Amino acid sequence: MRPARWACCRRIVGALALLAATGWALVAHAVVVAPTRADILVSDQQAPPEEDDPRWRAVTPTHVERTAVAWYRVRFDTEATGPSTMLYLPFLYGGGRISVNGVPVAEVTESSDALYVRWERPVLLPLPQGALRPRDNLLLIRAPAAHNSPTVILSRLQIGPQADLQPVFDRRLFVVRTLPVVTLVTGVVVGLLVLLIWARRRQEVLYGLFGLASIFWALRTTTFVFDALPPAAWTLWRLQYFVSTGGFIVVMALFTLALARWSQPWVTRGLVGYWALGPVFYAVGGHMFTARWWVAGFIPVGLGLALVALAAAWRRRSAATLAIAVALALGVAAGLHDYLVASSSPWLRALLPDWTAQRYFLLHHAANLLLVVMGVLLATRFVRTLDQVEAANRTLEARVQQREREIAASYERIAQMQREQAVQGERQRMVQDLHEGLGSQLSCSLRRA
Repeated sequence: MRPARWACCRRIVGALALLAATGWALVAHAVVVAPTRADILVSDQQAPPEEDDPRWRAVTPTHVERTAVAWYRVRFDTEATGPSTMLYLPFLYGGGRISVNGVPVAEVTESSDALYVRWERPVLLPLPQGALRPRDNLLLIRAPAAHNSPTVILSRLQIGPQADLQPVFDRRLFVVRTLPVVTLVTGVVVGLLVLLIWARRRQEVLYGLFGLASIFWALRTTTFVFDALPPAAWTLWRLQYFVSTGGFIVVMALFTLALARWSQPWVTRGLVGYWALGPVFYAVGGHMFTARWWVAGFIPVGLGLALVALAAAWRRRSAATLAIAVALALGVAAGLHDYLVASSSPWLRALLPDWTAQRYFLLHHAANLLLVVMGVLLATRFVRTLDQVEAANRTLEARVQQREREIAASYERIAQMQREQAVQGERQRMVQDLHEGLGSQLSCSLRRA
């Protein structure tokens, strides 16, 4: 019996080992490939460059090249050669053409005289069935720069089964497209409602500032919503982007100063004046000049506001000032991060290469947090005011009831006095009648006597 038991245990262990080996083989078969090396050739030619062209040079994905058009080639090995093998690109700002082993994969619209593009959304493309091989695959990408951009960037691409890459694609799509759409709709609706309240109660300045901040930020968020526009609409749209960005910062500055009870007319005039310079910068230098220099001028403004908010939080030590200070500090840090990412700062890429390769912009989320904190603060103030009004109404009602009781008691005392006076008057009349009757009888008796 014992040898039979050992044989059974050996068979079970062998089956489990076979199952584990099979599962490991399946997992290894479905490994996602993320190439770390690529070659670049700067050329605006339409036909793919030759393999032995001496202009090819080695770079890493996420390499920033200051040119209008560039060709990238990426060599990779993969075991995922089935029909569900996908190519994932976190971004392909300027569009372009993609092929693998000489077989066309996709063509993403590029900027032209009739249409300007900047694709924020990620790209998930099925690779042609039968085009892949286990070793030495060649991916070729023609990548033009987005409109008004002086650089070409190859994102850190991934190749693998759809089951592995679809969640990655969905997460980035949610962050860079779904959340901005929600922010756009919510910001406009909430901003208009709050401005309606402010229009009925002009003395509530914080409500007006919050409504303007919500609408400005909703308009600024359209930079993640629209990817392609005609040239005329594109120019106005980018101008609106800068105006709404500056407007949001200025309104937030005024809100913070009002909350900190530190408001100076010259500060307000300076902020509004610098905001008005945005369209001038745009008209003189265009999109990149404005984004690089005019937007940079708001960085010290944000740092100063963060210091003012922190000082107010330290001085007053209330939950409202502390929450605003923390949210504003996070917003300033996110804005500085986004400025460095957008300008392809080599310092930031050297410090955080893996993070900057994703090119996530954080100000959008930090500003949403700041608006939520502002909304909660104003809602708390509104509820507190209602509570105070209701408490005052209850106190007034109690006082009115007490006064009514006192008046009723006074009326009762007056009525009692009136009744007592009536009885007293009747008694006096009776005594007088009695006195007069007795007197007349005595007089008569005297006369008779």
